[in-house]
Amino acid sequence: MHGSRRIRTRVALRLGRFLGISDLSSALRDLQHRVAEQAAELDQLRSASATLADESTVLVDTLVARVADLEQQRSVEVTMTYLAHARLEEDTLISVVLATRNRAHLVGGAVASVLTQSYENWELVVVDDGSDDGSAAVLAGLTDPRIHTVDASGRSVAAARNAGLDRARGEYVVYLDDDNLMHPHWLRGVAWAFDLRPDADVVVGAYIVDDERRHRGLGRGGSPQLVFPSFDRQRVAIENAVDAIQLAHRRALPEARFDEQFSLPDWDFVARLTRDRDPFVIPALAGIYGTSAPSRLSQSAGSADVLVRVREKIVSDGAAAVDASPRESTGRTPRREPLVSVVIPFRDAEPFLDEAIRSVVDQTYKPWELILVDDGSTDGGPAIARQFAEEMPEQVRVLTHPDGRSHGEGATRNLGISAARGRYLAFVDADDVWLPNKLELQLGLLDAHPDVAMVWGPTLWWPPQVHGDGVRAMRELGVETDRVWEPPELGVRMIKGAATTPAVISAVVRSDVLRAVGGYDESLPIFADQVFFVRLCLREAAYVHGVALERYRQHPDSVCARFEREGIYDPEGGASAMHARYLQRLEAHLVADGTHDPRVLDALRVAQDPYREGASSATGSS
Repeated sequence: MHGSRRIRTRVALRLGRFLGISDLSSALRDLQHRVAEQAAELDQLRSASATLADESTVLVDTLVARVADLEQQRSVEVTMTYLAHARLEEDTLISVVLATRNRAHLVGGAVASVLTQSYENWELVVVDDGSDDGSAAVLAGLTDPRIHTVDASGRSVAAARNAGLDRARGEYVVYLDDDNLMHPHWLRGVAWAFDLRPDADVVVGAYIVDDERRHRGLGRGGSPQLVFPSFDRQRVAIENAVDAIQLAHRRALPEARFDEQFSLPDWDFVARLTRDRDPFVIPALAGIYGTSAPSRLSQSAGSADVLVRVREKIVSDGAAAVDASPRESTGRTPRREPLVSVVIPFRDAEPFLDEAIRSVVDQTYKPWELILVDDGSTDGGPAIARQFAEEMPEQVRVLTHPDGRSHGEGATRNLGISAARGRYLAFVDADDVWLPNKLELQLGLLDAHPDVAMVWGPTLWWPPQVHGDGVRAMRELGVETDRVWEPPELGVRMIKGAATTPAVISAVVRSDVLRAVGGYDESLPIFADQVFFVRLCLREAAYVHGVALERYRQHPDSVCARFEREGIYDPEGGASAMHARYLQRLEAHLVADGTHDPRVLDALRVAQDPYREGASSATGSS
């Protein structure tokens, strides 16, 4: 071997002298080194080019959105300037209904905003809903003959508004909450709109939120934000998209009664008013929506549950069908609804499994198959699963690992994925439940946004969590909702901890995309969901909605609760051994995925910084 190496060296020296190179081997190594350097520079250029392209796309999208915002603001400005100077007949009485309770320090400002209306043919019906804080004295001091006060029993805002409607005499009705202010020309805008469109029964305008951060539950410090008027029947089906401040309607409408079973009645009210008629949408400013008042109903502990019940009523009443109207209006033959594969992995989940399965069976959207995957249970859970499979053999299947043993969360989900036949995939953990209209609403969103790979939203804590700063009824997301997020922005925010990764029960994913991402990491006892969702959002678009469609059960026997007791998992997102392990596995997947985006890599580096010192003791072996 050594002799052959000496021969090759002598040949290289002679050939090098013949070519005028003293050491051909050294020259070749230098050449290889230069080629490697050039290749590295080329990779850097490619990465910089990709980053520039991404940044250019983001910039263009931002500019387009900004131009749209400016156009909306300009439209409102022009309309309000016109209304300030237009000659309008004031022969039509408009009733303003204002319900108040224990807001003595605010109700005077709301009333004053009505007194300054440029349209003077109005009446104000103030309903005191059982106040005991001095509001009665404030109302007693109102001397304008157009103001009428009504004493209510303190039952609810819905009952108070109905009492106001009973007293109202105007042809048109508008609403004002005691912590809001009416724009001086809003009533002129209402009169103008109904005069312009005599066939209209409902009018919707714009309004300004006083603090956009506080409005989204992120704390004070935001700027005022224009909420431009829009109406989308599909959107009304899944969220409270129209506020009472921006609404006007003919008083004689038979649907113009608030449902008194709901403490938050606006959503149901708007859905019924617009079930059979489109509102006339005008770029006129109704007023300013306040977010600073204490004890706001929308922020109360039970508000999330109330909204769930409202949504269920809207869907069951057919007040805002998500899927039928757009398809029927095209004149095309309705297509067959796509199959959704639902996977429920379970292990020793007998106390909860029946309820989880029934939440799938009870879905209003029916083209589904259910795959129950037993991860080595030793209790009565498998018997429950087999019973459903026997009763519904065309829709329900039961799978087990070949050796009958437990293989963990990731492997169990992947087994279910491998057997799925649907165009879409969704998961239910064995101790959680879906609300009945979950699939119907989310499939409607996927149909409306064919370019997104996943749709998801917040989930309800079940029961609500009690913290030092109050009760949390809903698992918040930390990002703007009811919009499409293009890659990789949402994934980057998840890595940074600025956005919450979806609860696995919340998401519906296109099956081909899920399989292309590669399914679930089988080495992680928890956080396998986070790894998957981050990887998906780095490469695919996702739609995030703002309504909760699932109940996320909190109980001491859950995997997360057990790891929290062991001190290796922090549910608040702080440093922990499990979080460190998650970041390690995420990094390994990003390397395997060929991820070079500096935004992604920088976010991962920052997330890993707390673990860099003493990593061996903090993260464990890999």
